[in-house]
Amino acid sequence: MRRSADSGAMPWTGRRLLALLASAGLQVALMATLLGLYGYGRHLADGRPDEAFGNARRLWDLERTLGLPDESSFQRWALGWDRWVRIANEYYVRVHFPASVLFMAWVWFLRRRAWPRVRAIVVGSAAVALLVHFLYPLAPPRMLSGHGLVDLMTVYGPSAYANEPGQGMSNQFAAMPSLHVGWALMVAWGVVRYGRGRWRHLIVLHPVVTLLVVVLTANHYWLDGAVGAAIVLGCVAATAHLPAHRDGEGRDGAGHDGAGHDGAAHDGAAHDGAGRDGAALDGAGHDGAGHDGAACDGAVHDRAVHDRAGRDGTGHGGTGRDGDDRDGAGRDGGDRDGAGCDGGRPGMSARRDSVGE
Repeated sequence: MRRSADSGAMPWTGRRLLALLASAGLQVALMATLLGLYGYGRHLADGRPDEAFGNARRLWDLERTLGLPDESSFQRWALGWDRWVRIANEYYVRVHFPASVLFMAWVWFLRRRAWPRVRAIVVGSAAVALLVHFLYPLAPPRMLSGHGLVDLMTVYGPSAYANEPGQGMSNQFAAMPSLHVGWALMVAWGVVRYGRGRWRHLIVLHPVVTLLVVVLTANHYWLDGAVGAAIVLGCVAATAHLPAHRDGEGRDGAGHDGAGHDGAAHDGAAHDGAGRDGAALDGAGHDGAGHDGAACDGAVHDRAVHDRAGRDGTGHGGTGRDGDDRDGAGRDGGDRDGAGCDGGRPGMSARRDSVGE
């Protein structure tokens, strides 16, 4: 159903606002429930400290075998300037969760078409991470003795944990994988894919800084971050092949994202206005001077142009689609500018007389 050219976009009514708030509230409740279940699952995976410390020692040896930098050497280098430590602690405690929530809110409100895919990546990565927590409990480097690592959250603050290991709801033996790194990578991927402007590429610093922070604070090993990133990338790849999660291949601009179906791309002038309504089929015509005046009004547009000889084989039928036959129908460049569509063209008066009869 078409709207008139002067009707514009649908007004922002109270009912529509309530529907939007209700939909947003439903998504918030859904994500809060899912993330709450993830947190509770981490708690259920707790309680195996001996296994967690054994895995930590083996992982440390594996990293040295692979030639990865020594976490303790990296931390000692950073401790040369105390401000690094305080900034890193603040970043670890205060940036991860708010950044992830803000990203999801941005996608839902402004890039709605991408929301099912982003939601699936969050839920899928959390589910895989929870499975790893059950299968591979891991003590963080700050708990590993004999390597000179400092628990910076305890010494400098703030700390992300209110209780001692093994107490409360927080599972501190769930270092593998690091969703701090994984979700930071998801945020960077989403902003680059769905955002606009060159500045959006600066967001790639977020996962890089996050990886350095989680290692500097001795909350994760290098491999924790690598596995967290691999899980998220696997979810990104998996959702790319699901029809229900197609997101427009990153082209969620004005015409394909949340507001895009109500805004200028699919409303107003795009499908109404000059395109299909009002002056589009009378008055000024289809392309300004091309079909204006006497060329496209009255009997000429209604009968002479479309019926003419095209009904008997020379207009739009047979070879009537090419340039030569369009000259006869008044459709090509030369006929669009006056002589081709007005009474001065041979045979035009005859057609008008025939239509008039």
